[in-house]
Amino acid sequence: MDLKSKLSQKAFDSVSKLEAEIEKVVASDRVREPQLTAEEKQIIARHEQIVAQYAPLQKKYSQQHEEAQARLTELQRIYPSLILDGKETPESVANTLVYLPVLVDVLSDVYQNAMRNVNTANGQINMIKEKAR
Repeated sequence: MDLKSKLSQKAFDSVSKLEAEIEKVVASDRVREPQLTAEEKQIIARHEQIVAQYAPLQKKYSQQHEEAQARLTELQRIYPSLILDGKETPESVANTLVYLPVLVDVLSDVYQNAMRNVNTANGQINMIKEKAR
């Protein structure tokens, strides 16, 4: 049974007020800037470099992946008419149909690797800062 339910109304109000004050202190402590050592600052700087390096690549390869996937889907839908209309040869369509799935997989792998690097670096930065608080 909850201990607060056994308290008088005045005691319950006092406990609730103290809990609110404690929560306010804890919340303000979470947002204050941590006091970092020189070593921690260096580690964070290295991780921030990783984020700066990979974040644009993550966006770039994500967009390229989406574009390649859209091209593949569209080509799979319309390739018979491209060949029949004489706009493409069967060989070029076949080459593209073989090439695009591989490209989609490669771009997916590159994007996921960049995303993993960014997330890992951000996680390490947050962990160091939280530990220093």
